Parts: sequence; structure tokens; C-alpha cells
Amino acid sequence: MAGLTTGSHTLMKTAALALVGLLCCVRGLAGEDTKPTIGTDELRNECHAYFYYTSALAEQATKPRMELLSLAIEFDPRMPRAFYNRGSRYFDAGDLPRARADFKKAVDLDENYINAHYNLACVDSMESRPAEALASLEKALAKGYQKFDKIPNDPDFKNIKENPAFAPLIAKYRARAATAKLSARQRFQTSDLNGRGELLADAIREPAKQGQEELALWAMHDADIEIRVLSMHLWRRLDVAQSKPALLRGLYDNNGYVNTAAGNSLASYGKDIEPLMAWLLEDKDTEAPFYAIQILAIIGAQKSEDKIAAFLRDDDPKLRITAAECLARLRAVSALPQLQAALQNLPKDKEQQKDYKAALNRAIAILKHAKAKGGT
Repeated sequence: MAGLTTGSHTLMKTAALALVGLLCCVRGLAGEDTKPTIGTDELRNECHAYFYYTSALAEQATKPRMELLSLAIEFDPRMPRAFYNRGSRYFDAGDLPRARADFKKAVDLDENYINAHYNLACVDSMESRPAEALASLEKALAKGYQKFDKIPNDPDFKNIKENPAFAPLIAKYRARAATAKLSARQRFQTSDLNGRGELLADAIREPAKQGQEELALWAMHDADIEIRVLSMHLWRRLDVAQSKPALLRGLYDNNGYVNTAAGNSLASYGKDIEPLMAWLLEDKDTEAPFYAIQILAIIGAQKSEDKIAAFLRDDDPKLRITAAECLARLRAVSALPQLQAALQNLPKDKEQQKDYKAALNRAIAILKHAKAKGGT
């Protein structure tokens, strides 16, 4: 087990949100300027919110996506990207008052959110609030919006196109763009997928540059999976106070590639991460224990053997298998009786029983061998 395997990504078992992850073994927002303390309910809520948010990014149907975004906001009402995404859906549905409220909340939480300012300008224009529309458009331009040819042709601005201030405003910022130096985060917000990837690759190579933490925070909320994977690597390279909480949230991402990148980055901290992983084991209605158990095995956390062994009684056969494999890696011979008892608790699905018995028998054989060689 050189790296982590991935789970099925069901967060709340009562919510019945089955999301299939992908397998990967890779090593290595902004505005959400929160500093949760490790081991607190605040951080746990942020982790759950991140799951729902990334689940929404993977959902194409409007109703479930809106429900997931609303759940993300319920768990963490300080996530501007969730408000922005929900506002965009309201906008597409023609619900301008709710769209405006969400875009306004996004810019209140993050004054540097370029597209939120732009969309707020669109709504204000469509609702015949020219002064507010022009003010929001100027904020978008001042923050780095540079699609100057798009603005006059955007049908959302038909109510303010003839306003005497409209064309001069665009001309003013077009002239400034030639000499304007955008920050990494501003460039990230206005770049295509390749450009965003290049910015993150540069940041990973040179993590000491100013603004890289803000970039990592923004990138981990990107809709693209590869960008979120890169953000996990950047957090580890930065190795700042927010790296571990951010990587912890990465374990709750709905995608297995991101989980694996976050998990391997956390495991690279070694024994220092053991208390945090033990805390994760308590989040039993999520995939968190599935990843925490593997990380504890990777770092050789013998002190957590009893907590891992407790999962041999879990309702989920997959989690029992993971616990068994990790106990074998830790050579936890004291868990042999619990493993033998778990072997009798076969999955209800007969097709799963063969793999289940094989996995547990392998773990039992390894531990019996370790005990014969003098293990305790």
C-alpha cells in the first residue's frame, strides 16, 4: 500500500448521496480567509461543506446541484464560491432577486471575486439599476476583468449600453490593461484551464512567492479536478498554518484523485499527523475514517491500532477490509481475535464475499506470521 486507495464518497449515510470516486496514486477560494483550529467542530463543518460543494461541481442536473450547494452553505456560510455557483443557477433560471442576493453575498465575502462583481452588474442592469450596475462593472474591471470586447456585446447590459458612462468606463480600463500587473490570483480567475494549470505548476516550483497561499485557497474550489489535485500539492509545498486544514478538506472532496493527493500529502508529515487522523476516525458517517485509517498505517501509527481495530465491526465491509489491511501493515498482532471475528461477518452480497474473505485471510496470515516471529 504505497499510497491511498479511494472510497465511494458517500458523506452522510442518511443523505444517500452515492458518488463514485476514481483511483489514483500520485504523490508529492478564495475569500474564505478562515483559520479553523484543528480538531474543532468549525473545521469539521468546513470539511462537510467542502464535500457538498465539490459534489455540486460534479452534478449536472440543476435541482440536485442547487440542493448540494445549499447544503455546503448551511455547513459553511463563508464560502463565496458556493454562493456564486448557486447564484449562477438562479440567474439561468430567471430568478434574478435570488441570483442578486447570492452574487452580493459572494462579493461581500470576497471583495476580489471578479466574476461575482461582473454578474452582479449583469443582474443590476437587467433589473434597471444603472448606477449599481455601473458600480459593480467598474469593480469587476478594477479587480482584473479584461474581456473588453465582450462587455459591449453582452445582452445583459442592454439597459445600460446607452448610458453616457458605459463606453468611457470600458475605455478607461482597456487603456490601463496595457500596463496593469495582475496578481497570480487575478490571472488565475481570468485564465483558461491551461493557464490555471501553468500558474499552479509555477507556484509549486516557487512556493515562497507572495500570494501563493491565496492562490492555493482559490484553486482548491476550482471546477476542474486536475486543478484541485494541483492545489493539494501546492498546499503541501507551502507548508503553512492552513496547509493541514486545507489538505484535510481535500480528503472530503467528492473525487478520488483529489482525496489521494490530499491523503499522500498529509501522510508525508509522518507521525506529526497522527492526532489529526485519530480525530478524523470520529467522523463515522463520512469517508474520513477510510482515508484516516490508511494514512495511520502509512505513517506507522502503532498508538492508533486499537482505534483502527474498532472498525472491524463497522457495517461497511469495505471499511472492515481497509482496517484489516492496515492492521496487517502495522503488524498489530493483538488485533488477531478481532480479525477472526470479522471474518465471520461476511458481506450480504455473495459476490463480495470471496474478495472479503481473501482480504481478511491475507491480513490474518500476515499477523500470524508476525506473531510467530515474536510480535506482540
